[in-house]
Amino acid sequence: MNNRAATLLAEAMTLSDEDRAELMDGLLDAEAGRETDDEFVPELDRRAEEVRLDPTAAIPWEQVQHMR
Repeated sequence: MNNRAATLLAEAMTLSDEDRAELMDGLLDAEAGRETDDEFVPELDRRAEEVRLDPTAAIPWEQVQHMR
């Protein structure tokens, strides 16, 4: 581990458990290319509005759960 990473780790260890968990979630999301909450919430709002405008566009849970 380089000096910068070691310094960041030492600083992270001074955070509360909750703050460390949020930091870890943020790092994992960034590494995986996942959207952050700032990006995710507007997307959920957009999708909800889409379904409000056209309820027939919704896909039943029974079908969605088998899409993986």
